Amino acid sequence: VLDRHCRSHDVPNLWVVDGSCFPTAAGYNPTLTIVANAYRVSAHFVAEAQRQNLT
Repeated sequence: VLDRHCRSHDVPNLWVVDGSCFPTAAGYNPTLTIVANAYRVSAHFVAEAQRQNLT
């Protein structure tokens, strides 16, 4: 459903950058993991925008 950068395979320009991108629930509070993933995905998003690869 999502690629490794949390971008949807089926819907163009749909990026899932919250806790719903994880396949299972975490045992503890996942806030820092969600923030770290959002930071990682946002860096990729900016790089794609600079290359004008967003449709």
